[in-house]
Amino acid sequence: TKLDYESDFINKDNVETIVVYPNPNDGKFELHMKSKQESVSIKIYSSEGKLVYSQKHKGDEIIKLKPKLSSGVYNIQIPELDSNTKLIIK
Repeated sequence: TKLDYESDFINKDNVETIVVYPNPNDGKFELHMKSKQESVSIKIYSSEGKLVYSQKHKGDEIIKLKPKLSSGVYNIQIPELDSNTKLIIK
C-alpha cells in the first residue's frame, strides 16, 4: 500500500522523517523514510527504556523489519535522522 506522503509525514509539531506502516502491527512492519540515506542505525526501545533491537541498515526509503518483539509499545529511534517514532505491536 502506498502512503500519501503529503499527509502521512506531517504531525502537529513538525514534519515526520519516518512513518511506521502498519502501526499497530503484529511484529512485521516497514519504516517509510522521507529521504534516502546512505545508512541508518535503527534502535528500538521498550516502554521501560531498555534497548531491545539495534541494527544498521542500508538507508533505503522503505526498510522492512520483523524483529522478535512481544506485544507492547516501543520507541523507534534513528539517530542519523534525529527521529523518534512510536511502534505498537499487538
